[in-house]
Amino acid sequence: MSKNHRQVVEKKVAQVEQDRQRPVLSSDIQRLLRDYESHDERVRAEALKNSCPCHVPWDVYAQLRKSALRLRRDPSPAVRALAEHLEEDARVIAMMEADRERYIERDEELAEQARRRAKHRSRRTRAS
Repeated sequence: MSKNHRQVVEKKVAQVEQDRQRPVLSSDIQRLLRDYESHDERVRAEALKNSCPCHVPWDVYAQLRKSALRLRRDPSPAVRALAEHLEEDARVIAMMEADRERYIERDEELAEQARRRAKHRSRRTRAS
């Protein structure tokens, strides 16, 4: 993966983590679930925006996901698009978080290899 990809991943994941710091109460979850059932499409759309996994922790998103997915069949094209967007964001964020973990693991592997090489060089220098 490219250096640019890593920068994009790290920036996006950091932003997501910052956004997820806001506490989500059970009353917030219940309100969102109620808003999904609103007769007003603007209320349903706003509830979906506030349910995005880029703004709420995965455990909260998991609680909302099934109800949010039903809105993919909503009469409003805007609500349907937002419901699809939630799923797409979930996929993208999950991939970016996995990429970041791979970068961290790779950094750790490289650091360990460098330590072993330095240790080996140190032994050879002392032996000479």
